[in-house]
Amino acid sequence: RGSFKTVYKGLDTETGVSVAWAELQDKKLTKDERRRFKEEAELLKGLQHPNIVRFYDYWDIVRPSTTKGVLPRKYIVLVTELMTSGTLKTYLKRFKKLNPKILKSWCRQILRGLLFLHTRVPPVIHRDLKCDNIFITGPTGSVKIGDLGLATLKNQSFAKSVIGTPEFMAPEMYEEHYDEAVDVYAYGL
Repeated sequence: RGSFKTVYKGLDTETGVSVAWAELQDKKLTKDERRRFKEEAELLKGLQHPNIVRFYDYWDIVRPSTTKGVLPRKYIVLVTELMTSGTLKTYLKRFKKLNPKILKSWCRQILRGLLFLHTRVPPVIHRDLKCDNIFITGPTGSVKIGDLGLATLKNQSFAKSVIGTPEFMAPEMYEEHYDEAVDVYAYGL
């Protein structure tokens, strides 16, 4: 559970595959923001790379309130690949000292994922790359970039909104004039 989303373990009943079911609160999205989100979600469905968490589908749901007189709540459901081995952040906390060979392998995989995102047409900017959004696949030791819910298409020459985690944000993000280099800055941190 996070500030704007709750994630559940689910099962795709058509394929029998375990999935992550994330519910994002749809409190104050404008019509334009909803349209833009749907465009981005359609793009995310087409992204397939071994170092990117797979995005399967999305839809809207309305949940009635259990409190009398309170309006129903709207949610956007995102269904993604389930990553059960934890994040890079949890691994770094658990294992204080890691083999440099493993760290180098993980770094190369993160860079491969970023290269894939940044070479799409138009490029995809993650905008919130951090250890919490990099997932480890325990059985294989591979890493995947996830939480692309904050990603944006670079439709023009620069993106124009401030979003992300302040500790990992490149200075130009505060000026609301940036490109995919902000992900490289976050990777460095």
